[in-house]
Amino acid sequence: MEDDSPSKPRLRLAEAFEKVWSLSSQQRLDLERSIEEGVRKALGRWRGNGQEEWRELEARIDRLSGRVDALILRKQTPRSR
Repeated sequence: MEDDSPSKPRLRLAEAFEKVWSLSSQQRLDLERSIEEGVRKALGRWRGNGQEEWRELEARIDRLSGRVDALILRKQTPRSR
């Protein structure tokens, strides 16, 4: 069974920092650039998806609004028998 105490993640983080700081300065810069580029790409994909989702949501709201308006008109119009 694995120990999930709060100190365990800190130890892993400390080990990761030690590995990073043991790299040469050029290797650290390369690693930083790689991470920044990965984050930029991930955010770009997220923003793109988010914008598309908002457009789809707006279109759904417009369709629903039209249906509600039609129902209101039908309720307000007297029926002839």
